[in-house]
Amino acid sequence: MSTNEYYERQAESNKREDARTVKLGETRGRVTVNIRTTDELRIRIDKFEPLNFKSPMDLKNGDSIRITIEKV
Repeated sequence: MSTNEYYERQAESNKREDARTVKLGETRGRVTVNIRTTDELRIRIDKFEPLNFKSPMDLKNGDSIRITIEKV
């Protein structure tokens, strides 16, 4: 399989995945403290179990963030 074929198959797979994904909500905000990639973060939504994760990049005070909730 050539590299071009690989990327074409990946694009088709991503399109199928996007077709199954439904955006439920989105919120935007600003970071109020510096966050490092080693810090564990938690999102809490009423009536749902908290979600723990780590940021893929360092964030500084004042950086803007967007959180999207999707149904897959």
